[in-house]
Amino acid sequence: MMSMPMSYIRTLMLAVAALLASGPLPAQIRLGAIGEAGAGGSAGVSVKASLSGPAAPALSPALSARSLIVSMVAPAGIAPVPVAPAAAAPALANGQPAAARAMMPRGEAVSATLEALSPEKLGKISGESAKALSGRLLGLEEGRSESAGAVAGRFSASASDLEPSSSDDAQSAREPSAPAPSRPAYGLRRTLADQYHHARLLAQNYYWYSVTHIVNMWPSYRSRWAEAKAKGAANVSRPRAFFAYMRIAAISGRFYVLGAAPLEDDAVIVNFRADLLRWFDAPGAVGARELAAFDAFTARAKTYNSERRAPSNMRKHIRDALIKASTMEPSKLAPFFDSLLLEETARETADFQNKGAQKRILDAFKKEMLDTLAEEPEGAKGRIRAAILLGSFATGSAGPKSDFDVELLTDGGSSARSVAFIKRLTDRWIATGHHARNPVTVHDFPSTPTRGIIDLVHTGDYLVISLDARLAEELQRKPGEYAPTMIRTDSLRGKVNRAVQYGVIIASTYIGGLKARLGSAPDH
Repeated sequence: MMSMPMSYIRTLMLAVAALLASGPLPAQIRLGAIGEAGAGGSAGVSVKASLSGPAAPALSPALSARSLIVSMVAPAGIAPVPVAPAAAAPALANGQPAAARAMMPRGEAVSATLEALSPEKLGKISGESAKALSGRLLGLEEGRSESAGAVAGRFSASASDLEPSSSDDAQSAREPSAPAPSRPAYGLRRTLADQYHHARLLAQNYYWYSVTHIVNMWPSYRSRWAEAKAKGAANVSRPRAFFAYMRIAAISGRFYVLGAAPLEDDAVIVNFRADLLRWFDAPGAVGARELAAFDAFTARAKTYNSERRAPSNMRKHIRDALIKASTMEPSKLAPFFDSLLLEETARETADFQNKGAQKRILDAFKKEMLDTLAEEPEGAKGRIRAAILLGSFATGSAGPKSDFDVELLTDGGSSARSVAFIKRLTDRWIATGHHARNPVTVHDFPSTPTRGIIDLVHTGDYLVISLDARLAEELQRKPGEYAPTMIRTDSLRGKVNRAVQYGVIIASTYIGGLKARLGSAPDH
């Protein structure tokens, strides 16, 4: 019942803000952001400058109607609206710039805060701002002061500032807000251009995973299966259906730019165990011994590198094992599953991560990337501005044979210079001698150097590599900042999505087969 009035209020505010969007608002009604609030006066958690958030906005002379629109109507889950840089917009929470307040003796600071809380001034500020000032007053009276390095306009607040001011905010209070970073030159906002580019990336990558990748992979698998069948070692009788199903097995059906989201670990194991019994239908292929070996393998997969493993790794381990096992002699299935992810392998991975090899190889890769970036000509169309490192080397979960998963960030998202850049980077990496064990893989579709698109695309950890230190800092997500959530549960929508993708993949296998036959015709 409470959501209806809020929707009307937001619609009204949007209309008012739209009328004012052509110019800045008067100073007395512009919105800023409250900054950091922590119990006991220590900077800890930041809160949104939003009508539905737990902290109300403080007065600021710098933000325009455009900020007001986004702050009021942004749906839940959208990144917090960045506040204006401190140097350009010092907040006047008690009538004094933050730098001036920091230089005040404690007694004068207390007096200034009391003046801001006087009855004739309370009517001009929000209740939440009054609460925050009260929290600052408590800190001053107890001898705490603002830290010397604090951004202008930020002040300590009491623990009660984190409580909702009405029942409308109860849900917001239960969901921690991300710290609001200062507004960068390259743009933290999720603009229409970001939304458009994200939609384009999603379509391109869905097509790649469901069509291009399948067209290229299916002929090779079909050839291996035919050879196995000739030797009496084809464990699945329907190779096309099995191959296509393995691409969608144990996923939630929610597709992201970087791939499909796997189900939770236990669900992945249950699904793949059922798939083993369903698809491996050759006589004598799966018995008690093979099933026990598979169960032991999946148990190891669940615990293998569990502290640093990315959500998709376990699914890939099991899926790839099943695909390989499908063209293996039945007598070799149990020993094959028994050989996977042994304790020795886990120990080697842990040693690689903890004894310096991972950092040493990562540092070497960063150097080659920076040297390649340095060759990019200024002002060239599609110039590569930075690279995002994804996967195990970004999360600290790499093993001795992990690859470098790279996404390029280019002006306008153009791929005009991508091919040449990838070749130079790969040649440099090969020359170091590391490519054989830790190859570099670069995504086909570059992105734009904005945090808006990064927060739309990346659900996990990543590392930004750039010669522009400021750009790298602004694009790099800090601990606790906004990140989209990867949905890893099953649903009706997921089932429909999987069914559609399965059909697309089946069609792609026929295209791949036809392409392979036409391509091989000249050789006969």
